Amino acid sequence: MPPGSTHTVSVVVAMYNEEESLPQLFEKLGTLHSLKPSDWRFDLVFVNDGSSDRTVEVAGRLKPSEWDVKMLSHSVNQGFGAAIRTGFAAARGEIVVCYDADCTYPVEDIIKLVREVLAGADVATADAFSNQGKNLRVPLWRRFLSNSNSWLYRLVVGPGGKDIQVYSCAFRAYRGDLVRALRFRSNGFGAASEILGRLILSGARIVQVDSVLTTREFGQSKMRVLKATLEHFKVLWVLAKRQMETRREKTVAAGCR
Repeated sequence: MPPGSTHTVSVVVAMYNEEESLPQLFEKLGTLHSLKPSDWRFDLVFVNDGSSDRTVEVAGRLKPSEWDVKMLSHSVNQGFGAAIRTGFAAARGEIVVCYDADCTYPVEDIIKLVREVLAGADVATADAFSNQGKNLRVPLWRRFLSNSNSWLYRLVVGPGGKDIQVYSCAFRAYRGDLVRALRFRSNGFGAASEILGRLILSGARIVQVDSVLTTREFGQSKMRVLKATLEHFKVLWVLAKRQMETRREKTVAAGCR
């Protein structure tokens, strides 16, 4: 990096009826600002996904005037995937981070994720299920669903994704140009898995970073297990087709040599 230059890190946060969790979110983002290296600049992108509570009003009141913040809104609720798609398109950072509004991962781990991308990774994803990671107060049924989900994705995406512990975790840092060019279909909670699956199939370098997962302290989870499960099966089918297309392309390329 040339002397005197700055790394811009865009942090995208999707929000749907997060009025109760916003004080905690802004407190933690304040901590993040105090911890960042001097040559980093944060560009915060909040996407209000059709909230019916006072999410927009509270966010506007809590955000410090000196922060670089974009506040975007969907007129109706479109889903988590649609919200982060909007956020990614608006993010201008060299590195783009997706962070959860419910603060179930430590905000300071954003710095660890970003450092991995600056060191050469295409994607750095949080991993609370490794030997060094931790999941606190996370119900056994949720751990079972996460492990089952990841097993299915590893099966579908093949060797490139065999070492990935968690596919459904959205807390990641991406190379900005990579994620802005990515096209994904899922509008709901399957988006995080689809994004990672597509990047693995494209040959992206993925790094896993030990982290800590807890349950939310404020507000209510927006995920509905049955709906999310059905969506994941749709995403798995999309990735399976993409995997077959990739294999055919490699076969054709090999035959042309």
